[in-house]
Amino acid sequence: MAGRFLAATGVVAGAAALLLTLPSAAGALTIGANLNRPANATYGCETVPGVNAFGGRLFLPSGQTSCTYMPSGSLGNLSEGTAAPSGASIATRVRIKVGNVTGPMRITVSRQLGSTTVGYTCCHFAGQSQVFTPRRNGIATVNVRLPLLSEVDGVNGVITQDYLAISVLAPGVPIPAHEIGNPGDINSPFAAGFFPHMGPGQSRTDSHGLGGVQPLIRAEVIPICGLGAGAAGASSGRAVSSAGPCRAPLGTRAGSRRGGAVRIPLVCNLTVACRGRLVLQNRRSPGAATVSAKRRTWATGRFKVGAGKKGAARFKLTRGGKALLRRKRPATVWANVIFGKGPNRFVTSRKLKLWR
Repeated sequence: MAGRFLAATGVVAGAAALLLTLPSAAGALTIGANLNRPANATYGCETVPGVNAFGGRLFLPSGQTSCTYMPSGSLGNLSEGTAAPSGASIATRVRIKVGNVTGPMRITVSRQLGSTTVGYTCCHFAGQSQVFTPRRNGIATVNVRLPLLSEVDGVNGVITQDYLAISVLAPGVPIPAHEIGNPGDINSPFAAGFFPHMGPGQSRTDSHGLGGVQPLIRAEVIPICGLGAGAAGASSGRAVSSAGPCRAPLGTRAGSRRGGAVRIPLVCNLTVACRGRLVLQNRRSPGAATVSAKRRTWATGRFKVGAGKKGAARFKLTRGGKALLRRKRPATVWANVIFGKGPNRFVTSRKLKLWR
């Protein structure tokens, strides 16, 4: 259902949705490594950890001073990999375990693209966090906002799968990873390594298969309601998900009057641009934001916010909206956000405060 809905709205490998606030950790899924493993890797990006003829560890020079490690789990057990859960989601918090030596790092989103007939191509840069330096001999918690996508578009046959990876950005900094010690064992955890690190606009086919290495990265990921796998009823505007607790595509943040309009801060937390129409009304929309005797409209307008970006939009106040904001106290309204048209119409609703 999710892939059919996303394709029907004309969005390639993604969806249009809007979040006005950063989701909390409530309802988050956890992906990635078991951080009880020791951070015992002693090599940095100058070294590629390979396998010798006897199945033991072989170290080769990379000729690079930066790199990206993408955890993949192990054969038949992907529990310590960092593949995004099915549907649209957002990574909000990442933990990295490091040893005695540390340095600048960032979280990178690596994307596999494929089709139902051809298979996968890997890997494509799809986002990154701010640069951070973890404290040595501990677990660093980094707050991020990284939109993720995992879907099969049944209409166009496009398969998209995002992974979280760790990029080390300086020489002499050991990889935050657990060295298993038996790289020839195909049942050991493994990773894909890129030398140098992945960067914006890149599509990389030069990955190294790194057996016996478990990057120590663990993340909290929150599904977006109604845009995950099995999102039956999404076209009717119901916030549903088969993945358990989730966050609605529309959060709220207070708006303020600017002349004959109201300015509302926006943030797009998905992998494609968020665009549509926002209507401020006195009631939640059941699926169509229309004016009636019982439904009053205070403001309306269109918006567009870049993928993963913050922004703001102005929405023109009606006569009733101007009267509403003459009060001294803030007004509580319903922000009904509409994407698509006709049978592909998708509506989300959330309460929002407006200030004079």
